[in-house]
Amino acid sequence: MSVEVYKEALDKAVRELEEAIKQRDNWTLEVAKLEQLVKSLSVVSSRDRVERPEKQDEVGFQDVIFTCIRKAEQAVSATDVREMLNTMGFDLSRYSNPLALIHGAMKRLETALRIKDVKNDGKYVAIEYPSAESLRQKTREMEERIIRKIRKI
Repeated sequence: MSVEVYKEALDKAVRELEEAIKQRDNWTLEVAKLEQLVKSLSVVSSRDRVERPEKQDEVGFQDVIFTCIRKAEQAVSATDVREMLNTMGFDLSRYSNPLALIHGAMKRLETALRIKDVKNDGKYVAIEYPSAESLRQKTREMEERIIRKIRKI
């Protein structure tokens, strides 16, 4: 097989990965909203027990925060994330200090190397998979190194 076939396969795989990540982000937020809706409706309807899927709270708060940061078009602060959550209808009223909770989640995400504070100003961006272009560049660099090694032989 030629190198071109592998390059095309890599490009296709990267595009599919990028699309899958976007879909996962949308589903993460949708699941979080529905979990909150079920909880709220069960309280209002005075039902003690609500039949739900096996895993309750499938989407963790930290996952929601990470998804908000990843979907943002620019670096965001904890306050920005709180506003994003409010805009999408996420109920933060059950938390006594939601901003501290968001900030703590962001610090844990930073420690886990999932987000970074690029300018050291308290605004974070998600650490993403490499873009298709950066992967192509790395592939070209590897090809050049291999060609140089082969020429030495």
